[in-house]
This record gives sequence, structure tokens and C-alpha cells, in this order.
Amino acid sequence: MFKHHTKCRVCGSEDLVSVADFGLTPLANDFRKPGEEVAGYAPLNVLYCADCSLAQLSATVNPMVLYSNYSYVSSTSRTMLDHMDRLIQDIRAEHNGPIVSVLEIGSNTGVFLERFKPYCQIIAGIDPAENLADEAAKRGASVAVGLFNCETAKRSLRADVLVARHVFAHVDNWHEFVATLDHVTNTDSTVVIEVPYVGAMLERGEWDSVYHEHLSYVSIRSVNRLLAKTPWYVAATRRYAVHGGSIAFFIKRRKADSVVVDNDDLTEYDFCKSSEAWKRNANVFWSELTRGPRKRIFGYGAPAKATLWTSFLSLRRSDIEFVHDNTPQKQGCFMPGTDIPVTGGTEGMESCDVGIVFAWNYFDEIRRKSPPSVAGKLVVPFRHS
Repeated sequence: MFKHHTKCRVCGSEDLVSVADFGLTPLANDFRKPGEEVAGYAPLNVLYCADCSLAQLSATVNPMVLYSNYSYVSSTSRTMLDHMDRLIQDIRAEHNGPIVSVLEIGSNTGVFLERFKPYCQIIAGIDPAENLADEAAKRGASVAVGLFNCETAKRSLRADVLVARHVFAHVDNWHEFVATLDHVTNTDSTVVIEVPYVGAMLERGEWDSVYHEHLSYVSIRSVNRLLAKTPWYVAATRRYAVHGGSIAFFIKRRKADSVVVDNDDLTEYDFCKSSEAWKRNANVFWSELTRGPRKRIFGYGAPAKATLWTSFLSLRRSDIEFVHDNTPQKQGCFMPGTDIPVTGGTEGMESCDVGIVFAWNYFDEIRRKSPPSVAGKLVVPFRHS
């Protein structure tokens, strides 16, 4: 189900050190209905390379296990739609020339491509999940089903703008990814790679964004190092608040006068200090929440980040009665590795004492949309700044 990966996927160094080890954990999106067999467990251990500041997992799970029938669908929350619109305008500002065609790697249900449609003529995608590709097609996108590689690239188009939103950290072979860009771009194409920014993760203690789909935790320095001997370079970066702090790399073909963006500086100590603080704070949060008379607790939101909480704290249905989530693919299933049911209705919230918002990056929007009798019960696992 998984292979051990102990060489840096950027520079090949074997001098990697563990900076956060969460042991064997369930796959973050392995939502199973009663009676269905779970995919299994894999080590969740983060290794750090001092040569290029890349952090990566020690285990790489077979991507077809993770993505062949994917339960994650692109958010259509107001927060995320507003971000998509802002990113689109930033892409238009950074790209030199008209945009006729846009190709999205990991196009999911096509929500982003649909919002780009007013500014281009052709929208297309590549995605390994056939169930989600069908949804994208309904939004007008031509989708090649499969992982992003030379084979699927040949079934796609050469785009003026290529976008990979929160998928690059899921890619095992970065060098193959960069080489494949030549098959789907033109001379003046702009490649936009958006990822959770590891600097924000360390600063804010957002270690619940560590799970098996996120193979890498990306710094500016690691991307500059990756592209140093290729025809590509990072022309600009932009920071965003979504997913607890994200960064978009605007990548173009190298020219004589190209100026590469400055590196960041993240150390082994930064990683270790931040991860140990997360573990300590997680235990304190649960201890304080459950202190005193027994409380009836529910969860709000079943994003991938919730799995580290339920796994690290060994939570069961006796601890959390249910988790509410709007995603139809998750409803009627159990939270990965637990007997905690995921429900679509709001029944039961009012009779509970506390609701833990695992989708804490949407906390304000969730609280605003909840009735007063529920909104006052909602808390985040511990307050992320």
C-alpha cells in the first residue's frame, strides 16, 4: 500500500531527519460505510532536508489507493469562491498576453475552471478520479482522467495558463512533474502552483494539515532549488489566507533577464519546536474540554485535517457522537479509523453541549450560518492565529 521514501525528492539527499512523527494513522479521506473494508494505515512521519528546506513524509501511499474514488470535492463555500476569484485575477495580472486556454491539474469537480470560463475560451483538466471528472464535464471542462504524467498530457492540450491548486504537495516525483510541463505548455505559458505554505504551518502550528496525501511541505527555497537546472523559474509569489495560509508560485520559462524570487529560511529547529507545541496543545485542548461533568460532543466538518485529531487523540464514538459534513460522499460513512459516524443533517447538535469545528479554516462562516442555539457551542480544536 505504501513505500518508504527516505531521499529528498528535490536534491536526492539521504541526510534527512525526523521532525514530527505521528505513528501509524488512517488515510485521511478513507471514509467507509458500515461493513466496508478500510484501506489500511501508514506511517505519518515528517522528514526534513537541511540542504533545500523541504519537508516530506517518510511513506508514500499508492496514489490509486488515495484517489481512484476520491471523497474530497472542491469547496463551494463563499470563502473559497472568493479566493478562487482573487486567484484568477492575480493570474490574469501575472500572465503576459491573452489567455485562450486554461488547464487545471487536479481539476476535481471543475468549480475553479467554471469560474475562469468568462476570461478564456477553453477550459480543460486532468484528474485521476473519474467520478469527479464527470462533474467537471458538466461544467464545460474537457477532462483527461488519470494522474498528471506524459501519457495524460498527450490526451490534453497546450495551455496558456496551467494551474495546479493544492495538488503539487500530493505529487511524489517532482522532477517528472516539471518535465511533463513541456507537453502541456507554450513558450509564453504561465504555470501557477498553489500549495499550503509550510512557513505559515510552522508559525501558526497547523500540523493537522499533515496527512498521507500531502507528501511534501513546500518552502520557497525548495521550489527554487527544484527549478534551478530547468528551463523554468519562479517569477513571483503571492500569499493567501485560505487553508490556514497558502502560497501561489507563478512560474515562467527562464530568460536572460529573469530574476528569481528570494528564498525563505526554515530550519530543523523551527519544525521540531512547532510540531512538539502542536502535540502538547492538542492534549491540553482535549483535557480542558472534557474536564468536569461529562459533555456530549459533536464534530463540525470532516476535512482531511480532522483525521489527525481523531487519530492522535484516539477519539471514538464514546468521545464524539457524530461529525456533521455537507459532502454527500462522506455522509453515512465513519470518520477514518474510527466508529464515529458522519451525518448530513443537523439533528442532534442542539442536544449536545459542544461542537468541535474541525474545518476551522471556515469557522467564521460556519458560525455565521449556524442558528444561535448551535453557534454558541462551536469551538476550534485550539485557536489558530
